[in-house]
Amino acid sequence: MSSNIQVYIIDIIENFEILCDTIWICQMHINNFLNISLPNTFIPESMYSIFQFSYFDIAYQKECIKNKILQWKMQSNTFILSYNKKSQIYFDISNFFFQNFKKIEKKNIIDFYKNENKLPKMWDLIEEKKSVYSLNDIEINNFKGGYDVFKTQLQCPFKSVSRYRWKIKNTKEKIYWSSKEQGIVIHKILKEIWKQLKNQKELLYLFKNDQIYFFINNIVSCILSSYFYKLGYHYKKIFFQIEIQRINKLVFDWLLIESQRTPFSVISNEKKIFKYIGKIPMQIQIDRIDQLQNGKKIIIDYKTGHKISRKLIENLYEPQLPLYAIMQNSNGIAYAYINTKSMGFYGIGEISSKDFFYKKIHYNSKFICISWKKQLNNWLNNFKKLSKKFYLGLAVIKPSIISCNYCEFYNFCQKDRN
Repeated sequence: MSSNIQVYIIDIIENFEILCDTIWICQMHINNFLNISLPNTFIPESMYSIFQFSYFDIAYQKECIKNKILQWKMQSNTFILSYNKKSQIYFDISNFFFQNFKKIEKKNIIDFYKNENKLPKMWDLIEEKKSVYSLNDIEINNFKGGYDVFKTQLQCPFKSVSRYRWKIKNTKEKIYWSSKEQGIVIHKILKEIWKQLKNQKELLYLFKNDQIYFFINNIVSCILSSYFYKLGYHYKKIFFQIEIQRINKLVFDWLLIESQRTPFSVISNEKKIFKYIGKIPMQIQIDRIDQLQNGKKIIIDYKTGHKISRKLIENLYEPQLPLYAIMQNSNGIAYAYINTKSMGFYGIGEISSKDFFYKKIHYNSKFICISWKKQLNNWLNNFKKLSKKFYLGLAVIKPSIISCNYCEFYNFCQKDRN
């Protein structure tokens, strides 16, 4: 269907107050749709009674609507109307307008059309409460999204479509110097540290010569002051000094862990990658890529918040690192936890390393696949399925257990939470 063509489905039967909650028209050609002659005979009956249009003929009106509905039914692969049968109006008119339709209860509609084999492969569209049209070429070219598209799609498809398709913005008041902003500053500091050091050997040199404190303090002070200035934050000097001390200690403790690892080099900082997953363009930014002594490469993502369990990674409920793994060749993925409660690396891959708390993937019975290559293929296939659902605009309100607790669309989706 051309993006320049506007199609109004409901208007043709709304004139007799037949308000359908859903209409599906499947595999119908645009040339067969709504060929209406003037004067427009599809003006609501209530308007005719008020303005007394001279050309109004209620009998002709009814026949025209009846014929048009029948044409839709005949010209389409599948034509479905659903409405609230409890309303008194439908007892009076349903037999007239819908006498050629097979009537089925809502609870049986899925099985009926599945058995009739009338719908295309995506027959489960009928189950969706809300949906939008598939992304067109212009929308795809202008689309911007990273791993959070798939993360929210897994948490609740309605949330993902609302945020990234409908562009609904969160109107909550911004909290200054939030945990999110603190995490951004830590990312910037570590990026600058490894931009200057390059590898573990240079880090060990600073520890050995007692230069590590001076090195950390210079970078932290510079990054923090420039960040505050850029955002227009005006804090008292004592707060700034305390925050520098806090971050200095946090970064020192973290670099101490880095110094105890087996030798490594940092070959990439905040690398940006663009790639299509299915029909959806994905742009990601990988915090860091390390190369070990044996040439193996590890994707690392900094986390300053709560710890993510391995089970969530394997099942794609936390899809960030699995998405990075299929977009960038590597031998493993790892979260780097940097907070006062938990510090260290936590990851999975094809290598066994005490640095990352790895188990070789084929030794881990929790994995579906027996090799890293097969696991990557499994993740890729799952991401393609998610991509297809997002592309089609499937916005079913089907949240995970905790998704609603942190959702900006809490009042918008109208989910019954009783």
